[in-house]
Amino acid sequence: MATAWKDLSTGAKIRRTHTLFWWAFAFPLMLLILAWTAASTCLHARAILADHSIAQATIAYDEDARPSKHLARFKYTYTVDGQDYTGTFSTLNSRADEVQIGGTMPIAYANFDPSQSQRPALLESNADWQSNAMSVLTMGALGALLIGVFYMVLAWLLRRATAHLT
Repeated sequence: MATAWKDLSTGAKIRRTHTLFWWAFAFPLMLLILAWTAASTCLHARAILADHSIAQATIAYDEDARPSKHLARFKYTYTVDGQDYTGTFSTLNSRADEVQIGGTMPIAYANFDPSQSQRPALLESNADWQSNAMSVLTMGALGALLIGVFYMVLAWLLRRATAHLT
């Protein structure tokens, strides 16, 4: 049977407020941010895909990027109407040998703003609503798991900290 709010101890009120905060505010906020990111990425990719051109870009190491344990970082340079543009991309270290430094690769750039570019396969993937929805669902599930674990740790700490209040 549920206890009335006025009959709860201070520690129990703190714990119930904490529970309400995590599941009524933090989790929906995380899902909203994930959905916004997926939708904006998809819409941006669709805008580029609707009016784009392909250029051959020269590949080089990205000297400015922080070293990573798992990713190899590269940059590419391409020219549109006599003006040079650059972009960056990452790949797993295990696949870095497939990238030929000094070689070329196709880059899709937006005709309305040539500085906005992506690799064509990535652009098509980002423009797909279904794959973006799956990403949001996957990240939402992982986020729920992380928030749940974080909540349990904080709840345990709150119980220990408020034990003397009961």
